[in-house]
Amino acid sequence: MQHSAVEQAQAMDREWFENHPGRTMRIRDALPYEFNRPLPQARPGFTWRVIVREVEPGVRARSPLAARAELRNEDASEQDIDRIFREVSPDVLKYIHR
Repeated sequence: MQHSAVEQAQAMDREWFENHPGRTMRIRDALPYEFNRPLPQARPGFTWRVIVREVEPGVRARSPLAARAELRNEDASEQDIDRIFREVSPDVLKYIHR
């Protein structure tokens, strides 16, 4: 079950970036067990999302974050996502550039 969530997330991200060739970042809803364990309960008014950065074609870094529930993933610009990615990602990922 856990392994299939990881594969499902990878396939979703691969397809999204193939369909959006000018983008290097996206934000989407998190999948259960995508990080090989359940994420803790989000605070009231928040939901778990994932910021995905495509470092190069086929190579992606993912960071989970609890975002306000009213945030619409489709409304986030590349610049907004990059700013959030740098705020919430582990130090080793913060300065990945394409």
